[in-house]
Amino acid sequence: MDSKKIGSFLSELRKEAGFTQEQLAEEVLSSRENVSKWERGINLPTPETLLALSKFYGVTVNEILLGKRNNLDNSIPLNEELNKKKVKRVIAILVFELILVLVLFLAYYFFTTYKATSVYLVNGESDNFKVQSGLIIFTKKKTFLKLGTIETTKEIKEYELFYKKDKDISIYKGLDTNYVLININKYDKFLPTKDMKDIINNTYLKVTYEDQEEIIKLDFEKEL
Repeated sequence: MDSKKIGSFLSELRKEAGFTQEQLAEEVLSSRENVSKWERGINLPTPETLLALSKFYGVTVNEILLGKRNNLDNSIPLNEELNKKKVKRVIAILVFELILVLVLFLAYYFFTTYKATSVYLVNGESDNFKVQSGLIIFTKKKTFLKLGTIETTKEIKEYELFYKKDKDISIYKGLDTNYVLININKYDKFLPTKDMKDIINNTYLKVTYEDQEEIIKLDFEKEL
């Protein structure tokens, strides 16, 4: 075996691949000093390293030991072999990025839609009044409220629906208990979704009748 010829062939293969001696050493798990000695014909690669070089360059071990390609027409060009590796690497990166985007999209969809709609039945009772069949629906964009029916023998002058937060926040005043309030939370004037906890825990109905007032604590029963 002509070690000088082998070294020259290895140097030629490395340059065709566009690798430095340091880069090649990393690929075949060796050192730059060893690569330099191979290419100068001082030392020959170990059998394990010869196999690694053969696979990396797309040539046979015999061709390395001969210091030339046996049959250029039937061998796979080095650049073509390297291009295949690059294509595989690019495909792997694209697949990874696609999976990452899909995971992020599913996570975003889950966190923006999970429990996006809450439905509560509204009821309440005091000495003179009974509230039933009320309904409130919270969504991400809108809140719907229907107070329902109120059973009483008293002559009603006015109803006022309000909830307590930092202060009393009035939702509705009037006599129509079947009134439907639709609140668009973009403007969150009456029933913002961000106040949902305060609304379901601290909502009251003040009833003005004859010359008196009575306040009813409303109960919210989660339906959905």
